[in-house]
Amino acid sequence: MGEDDGSPCVAAEFEEYARRLDEINERRERLVKASRDVTIQSKKVIFAIHRATTPQALAAAAQQLASLRSHHITQVARELSAEDYWRFTRAHTWGLQEYVEAASFLHFRQTGGLLTLAQVNGAFEGVTDRDGRTFHVHAADYVLGLADLTGEVMRLAVSSRGSVAAAASGDGDGGSAGRGSSKQGKRAREWEEAKGEAEGGRAEGGNAEGGTAKVGSLLVVDADACKLFVQRLHAGFSVLPRSSELSKEMGKKMDVMLASLNKIENVSYARFVRGSEYPEDLLQLGLEAKEAGTEGD
Repeated sequence: MGEDDGSPCVAAEFEEYARRLDEINERRERLVKASRDVTIQSKKVIFAIHRATTPQALAAAAQQLASLRSHHITQVARELSAEDYWRFTRAHTWGLQEYVEAASFLHFRQTGGLLTLAQVNGAFEGVTDRDGRTFHVHAADYVLGLADLTGEVMRLAVSSRGSVAAAASGDGDGGSAGRGSSKQGKRAREWEEAKGEAEGGRAEGGNAEGGTAKVGSLLVVDADACKLFVQRLHAGFSVLPRSSELSKEMGKKMDVMLASLNKIENVSYARFVRGSEYPEDLLQLGLEAKEAGTEGD
């Protein structure tokens, strides 16, 4: 080869290509790590929401979610620009889906309603991407995250009668049987009144505080409201167009969603039919045992 055949220029070009590829791979690795952190923290929020039996506990879960946005979602956003969202989608989609699931679950516990995409993105004020623009979750990640919400609502509904029993007996707020039957009777009367208010709210088309009745200072889940919510969500997902962004995952998620709907309907049916045959606590134990046995199905 001659000295003027351009070899140094070619070498320099490939060195530049290598530098760009290294930069892309490093960004992808940072996104994978940040997305994994978002997933872990989102699951912690979901667990906290499941355990919440008071408004204060739900408020604490909301604070956890806000901290997740300001720290971990910000780390994801800083690695992305508008055109990079889809280039790196496989690196960050799982974390964003889990975040949407946690945020929508908290919203359901608080209001009984569906968290919209506009509300999800409205919470990202102050979270900016590489270009300095406000970060937004794309509709595809929102829909896929929302599909997982039904599983959490199903678990909430299955365990709800346990919460009712604890509230009525005074155990839910650290009470014990030793406090006397008068307090247990008071709790039971409070529950019946709150249950009537929740059912009255549904009959009038309201949420009755999102299907959550208050028994004293406790929040008790309305399983029927959970069932209705999952039914409506499944009906909505059934008419969604299967775009290229959704086609790979939506089929599997729809199968899981239908299984969750079947479980919650079976539990509701069992409570209605068997409720008069067995004590409430015994019925709840049987339902939870059945749910545990089918969890891996």
